[in-house]
Amino acid sequence: MGNLKIPYFQSKNQEKDIIEETKKKNNEEEIGKEKIKCICILKEHNKWINCLICLKSKNFASCSGDRSIKIFSGELKDNFKCILKINNCHFDYILFLTELNNENLVSCSTDSTIKIWKINLEELNYELLITLDKHEGDVWKILELKNTLNLVSCSSDKTIKIWKENKEKNIYDVIKEIKGYKLWIESILEIITKDNINYLVSGGGDLNIKFYDINNDFNFICQFDNVLVVHQMSFIQLDQFRICAGGTGNGFYTVINFRNFQREINVKIHSNDIYAMLLLKNGKIITTGKDKKLKISNSITYKKEVVVNNIHDSYVYAIAQLNNKFIATCSDDKKIKIWEILN
Repeated sequence: MGNLKIPYFQSKNQEKDIIEETKKKNNEEEIGKEKIKCICILKEHNKWINCLICLKSKNFASCSGDRSIKIFSGELKDNFKCILKINNCHFDYILFLTELNNENLVSCSTDSTIKIWKINLEELNYELLITLDKHEGDVWKILELKNTLNLVSCSSDKTIKIWKENKEKNIYDVIKEIKGYKLWIESILEIITKDNINYLVSGGGDLNIKFYDINNDFNFICQFDNVLVVHQMSFIQLDQFRICAGGTGNGFYTVINFRNFQREINVKIHSNDIYAMLLLKNGKIITTGKDKKLKISNSITYKKEVVVNNIHDSYVYAIAQLNNKFIATCSDDKKIKIWEILN
């Protein structure tokens, strides 16, 4: 399995002691708690939930260590419910899920495979279209490039693979493989700007962030070493010149200017590892992770504006913005929580 953050307790008493100790450490003064309210708790998974994504259909989807994908209605305040279950999707844990331009879903797993699914929400059924099996380790993330619609995946086999669809054979061919990593690769991000800057960013166990030029055959540009991020690295593009990277590293996230490839600032925001980051539609940065806190900060000054403690009973792994009013979080506690953002 490698690097999944699965807590291990030798006994129930040890688990209880650790939870109590964590609660004491998490006793940070809350700020702006009145600006966000939990309105719904969904309990459809029976193991930890790794990923949440908002779909073009205005619904949202989750994937889990229970090897299932669940799709939920996501528009109305009183109507959040599971509408489609896809069980036994993989032979092992599902690490990540994304939606393609054509509205198919793609999942990747610790079973080393990537699977593409056709979802029919009108008839509430699904079909497995293709299985990609060229990786030799856990597949952590996958994304679809906006300009070419090629797929990019990263893995604990220390490679990034670029896949191109072969419609005649109904397969995806690996057209490029990026090597040179010593350890696993856990996160990738496509940067795209109005003036056609198009970079691929990667990070993981090597403790660095690497930049590649997508427009020039993924040529290597540069890397930032000794970055305070390792496991579950999370990237967001803040604007036309900055990205933000968070992960393990005592609660810091790093802001990098990709115009001049300079590190702008390391921001201490959490008391422990950051597992999820999201740029809200109002321009604020929302973060959460191992300390179970939800924090909203200003993307210019990086000042904390909202701090809410203990939003879940265990580590929080992902955040999704459902619309202008609602966000969703998921956790090792097997729950999805829906939060209303109040003005």
